[in-house]
Parts: sequence; structure tokens; C-alpha cells
Amino acid sequence: MIAQRAIAACLGIGLAACSAGPKDLASCSPTCGGPVYVANEIRFITADADGIAPGFNLDGIDSSGDEPGDCHTADLTAPDGTPGIDNQFAAMFALLPAQVYEIVPAAIDNAIREGGLLFTTEFVGLDDFTTPSNIDLVFRYGMDQPLLGTDGRLLPGQTLKLDSEPMLGIGSANVEAGHIFGGPFDLLFRLRFLATPVAFRFQYAHIDITATADGGIAGILGGIVSLDDVLSVVGLLGGDDTELRETLKAILPAFADIKHPETGRCDSISAAIGFSAIPAFIYDDRR
Repeated sequence: MIAQRAIAACLGIGLAACSAGPKDLASCSPTCGGPVYVANEIRFITADADGIAPGFNLDGIDSSGDEPGDCHTADLTAPDGTPGIDNQFAAMFALLPAQVYEIVPAAIDNAIREGGLLFTTEFVGLDDFTTPSNIDLVFRYGMDQPLLGTDGRLLPGQTLKLDSEPMLGIGSANVEAGHIFGGPFDLLFRLRFLATPVAFRFQYAHIDITATADGGIAGILGGIVSLDDVLSVVGLLGGDDTELRETLKAILPAFADIKHPETGRCDSISAAIGFSAIPAFIYDDRR
């Protein structure tokens, strides 16, 4: 409910009001003194045949059933029965051609293992996951060759180098009942996808994180991606297959479910990403 109220207010007053988090955190190097985790798994969440999928109610509206909303798209329902979930990327992903299911997960896993998607999160002011408190989140991008275990996954506790331009975003969060709830904030995603640099921005991003038994964390990151950004990424999914690429571009606009508060156009798609992360250390050799 915290996330729903915050994003609804943010949408009502425009994009400029959505930047969150103290600006001086951007100057901390290599950290701001909090524990750091690096993602070792990132996956797009898909919806089942009944429209069930995890995510957030990003616009504070339940556009389901007979209430299709301003953009004439139906919201999903969370596994616990919560209606109004904005995660149209999950609905879209379920309709994509079968070869996309093979390209996307493999490309993301390869990017993580090869150091092309080292997404780190620092929790500034975090004592533990049980004591209610307010903390800050600092998201950075690493560029290094990570150490892998025998299972091919990133080893916990290793030290990773930051990219030459590491800052991806800053946000605020609350620790509550074993969860870290954060948002809204803007977050830049950067990676190398199929050897091609890719960047897209999550706007109105929200995050829900819990600790795992092995000392790591897991959670869901939700937000809104502009249709232009999605189209640029989807163009890569088709590779050399022109027909597939054109098919993907043709179906995307129908899933735009968020009306831009300034333009009044339905030009963004809601999405949610599942992830897990492990403890890590980071260093900055730019100085």
C-alpha cells in the first residue's frame, strides 16, 4: 500500500517530482558506508493464463474487469489476490514468439557471468531487516570479470570494480516486517545485450526486498518503461530475423498501459523484474 499511494501521487504531479533520495549520495565513492549486494540472477516475470503475476499497483488504479482504464489495458492480479497490478510486460511476454524465451534468459545470464550486467545495490543506514527504519538505496553499475563458482554463478563476498560511469539511481526505502519497500525513484538500466550496449530507464520504480537464508537478498523491482525504450530493446531480440523483429514491434503498442502525466499519451509499459543478489564489495579506480 505504501508503494501504491506514493506512485499515484507522483503520477498526479508529473515526472519532475519523482526523483527521490538525497543528492549527496551520488558523490560517495566507492560506497556510502552501507552493505552492498550484486545481482546474480535477473528475470522478467511472466503472467499465467489467468492474469496472475507479481508486481505493483503503480498508478493506484484497478483497471481490471469492466474498468479497462484510460489506456484500455486490463491490470493483472497478484498471487495473493491483490488486484490492480501494473505489469503489462508480463502479459506481453506470455504472447511473444517461443524463440524469445530462449534468447532473453540466456542473454541476461551470460551478461551477468561475463561482467556485462553487474548491478549493485547499497543499503545506506541498514542495520537489519527486522528493525523498522528509513534507509537510502544507491544503485551502481560495475564493469569487471566476476569470479564464478562450480555452478557457474557469481561467488559471494568478492570485490568488483565499478564502471567509469557507475551511478544508476538513488532512492529511499522503509524497513518493515522483514521487507525493504522502496520508491518511487528513477533507475537507469545499462548492460551489454548480445554484445551491444543497451540502456533503458525505469521510471516510478518500486522495490520489495527480503533477506534469504544464505545471506543474500531476493525481490521484485517494478516500474514503467517508455515505449520507445522497449522498442529499442525489442529490436535487438529479433537479431537477424527481420520478420520476428517486425512482429515484436507491431504488438508492443497494444500493451502500453500508463498515460504520461504531461503528454496525456499512453506511451509507457509497466514491468516487473525478479532478482536475487549476493553480498559483494566494490572499489573505484577512477582516481
